[in-house]
Amino acid sequence: ALFCAHGGGEVIDGLAGQDEDVLFHAWNRAQTSGKRLLIIADHTPSAQDIALPDLRTRLLATPVVSIGAPDACLTAALVDHLLADRGVAHVPQLGDYVAARIERSYAAIHAAVAAIDAAALAAGRAPGIRMARAALIEADLFDPSVDQQAAGDPA
Repeated sequence: ALFCAHGGGEVIDGLAGQDEDVLFHAWNRAQTSGKRLLIIADHTPSAQDIALPDLRTRLLATPVVSIGAPDACLTAALVDHLLADRGVAHVPQLGDYVAARIERSYAAIHAAVAAIDAAALAAGRAPGIRMARAALIEADLFDPSVDQQAAGDPA
């Protein structure tokens, strides 16, 4: 949405299952208009993934940017940032705590922040480590037995 809103061009979200003629025409529109074409895909296409020869040539020659899973540092920073965006004051170490316990994915980060925010609203106070832990367990984003084993405590 940001790409389109700032005059970036056209976006095709999801390469798999797209009609190749539609992709080819979008490519040609981008070339003739001078606007960019952003194609979002779960994986980089290979030659056998694309039947239309002209489209295959163009896509395989196109620069590819991959966005990998967030590391622990980015996860912690995103938790802090997203909580701040929601106006949720929290203890400074909360982002690091959450990052060490959830799956490393953007979806899990957003789900964790939503769960912590809901718990803070329900409690009427800023979330701390205990509240975050309970919220993550309740949302099925964290298995406490794994946390105890990682800490060296018996499960």
